[in-house]
Amino acid sequence: MVTSLRCDHAVSVTRTAGALIGRRRSSAFWGLGCPKTHHEIKDSLDTDIYAVSIYPYLLDGIAGNSEKIPRNLFSRVRSYIGDKPFGVAETGFNAKTWRVLSRFIWIPGNEESQAGYIKFLMDESNKLNAKFVNWWVPRDLDMLWERMKDAGADPVMSQWNSNGLVNSQGTPHQGLEFWKTWLKKPLKIRYNNATQPTADHGG
Repeated sequence: MVTSLRCDHAVSVTRTAGALIGRRRSSAFWGLGCPKTHHEIKDSLDTDIYAVSIYPYLLDGIAGNSEKIPRNLFSRVRSYIGDKPFGVAETGFNAKTWRVLSRFIWIPGNEESQAGYIKFLMDESNKLNAKFVNWWVPRDLDMLWERMKDAGADPVMSQWNSNGLVNSQGTPHQGLEFWKTWLKKPLKIRYNNATQPTADHGG
């Protein structure tokens, strides 16, 4: 089940999920580091919970189209960590086209595709008993980006201009309604094998 935007566990490690499922990152992330392989992950799970960070619109073969997301995206990631509690530390999807011509980046996007990802994200997280889901950027950061650009920020950081659940003026994107639907679900108290209470959303 899902507890959106709340976590009662100590999150001690997160990994970027792209490499775990054998998908290369888009050019947007060249040179920004590489997460461990899933074999290394299995040997380093001395943690309370294992959370992944994933932005599927950046993965090759998806490129802003949520209909192209593999249906086993999260189940494959989940399969690498055994019985360890699982969560989504950060995620997002573009609601408009993101382009950085100086880096040869052009990733189409629209609100319908973002909404499709949110529905898939929450349905899968619930199915896989995720303890929490965190949408990283709640509001498009166009205005902040203008200030960052003037300060010499890397153009890749402009990706946050299109990831919000509302635009920079506060107008909701279509996907916000899916998100709110999950936040409105009744909270259920369930018990794990150690009889410790855990709070979950979902049915």
